[in-house]
Amino acid sequence: MTQDHIIQKLKNRYHLLQSLIANLKHGFPARELKVIAVTGTDGKTTTTSMIYHVLKEAGLKVGYISTIEAKIADETLDTGLHVTTPDPWDVPYYLDKMRRKGITHVVLESTSSGLQQNRLFGIKFDAATITNIKTDHLDYHGTWENYAAAKYLVAKKLKEKGLLVLNGDDKKSAEWLKEKLIEDKLA
Repeated sequence: MTQDHIIQKLKNRYHLLQSLIANLKHGFPARELKVIAVTGTDGKTTTTSMIYHVLKEAGLKVGYISTIEAKIADETLDTGLHVTTPDPWDVPYYLDKMRRKGITHVVLESTSSGLQQNRLFGIKFDAATITNIKTDHLDYHGTWENYAAAKYLVAKKLKEKGLLVLNGDDKKSAEWLKEKLIEDKLA
């Protein structure tokens, strides 16, 4: 096991503990919300925004959390780094704020590092989509397969009757993901 691997495992546990404490503090707010996760190499923020606007036009009380901002009723909050899922302290805070404002549906942009580092602990998805999986972020994940496995975590976080939408135009990813779903008996 390399030093980088050990550091990453410690970071994942650190974020898990933060997420657990934050969810306990805020009463596991995702349990009372319909959550749609969006992950992929490209198109996460755009897809998150599109789903948000479709649901809003359909008359649902909807909010979203992206790598850029959180939209909570009429309030827009900057989420910080603009490159990854917000800090594990922040996600339950935003969800709790949404719940208190009467929001029922949330679209959550979910990065591979956010998923892998347990920053989304305590959240089960009602639906999720994987826009695509390219060869970006191999400096962090090492291989395409490791990167795809991190994206695949959205499927493992689906509720029992949750819906997973794959991009059929991204053939390599779609085939890999289908095989993984069958292997894990999620398909």
